[in-house]
Amino acid sequence: MRRITEQFLRRQAERISTRQLDGLLGRLVPLFRTILGQASLSRFREDARTLASMIRDYRTGAYGRVPYWAVAAAGFALLYVLNPIDFIPDIIPFTGYLDDAAILAKTLALIRKELDVYRAWREGQGGQVIDVEVIRAEDEAAKDLGQG
Repeated sequence: MRRITEQFLRRQAERISTRQLDGLLGRLVPLFRTILGQASLSRFREDARTLASMIRDYRTGAYGRVPYWAVAAAGFALLYVLNPIDFIPDIIPFTGYLDDAAILAKTLALIRKELDVYRAWREGQGGQVIDVEVIRAEDEAAKDLGQG
């Protein structure tokens, strides 16, 4: 597997369009179905919720204090999880999602400062850190998997 560097993530983020971000927001149920259904990804549940909420708030104009590259990096990481054909194809038992977990972990490390500022902003908006639509999508995915 290719080494995941900050330069690689920034280059991939540069390729993410606002149209792709909007498409991602329309695919939250499959995203959370994947995250909840894979042991190697389930530890990223809360962070994935925050990433999706940050993207939604940025796209709706509710939150603009984050640079676009950070939003695009978050979008790249979540889109990567949705894509079954990547560095290690997701259909390979036990190892297929390890690259997805690595991309998420590296992206979270890269944009940690922006995420912390976003979380503080969300908490100041009334205590709800995660977007209600994101929670609904996750709940629907959990029901689909028999976890809810």
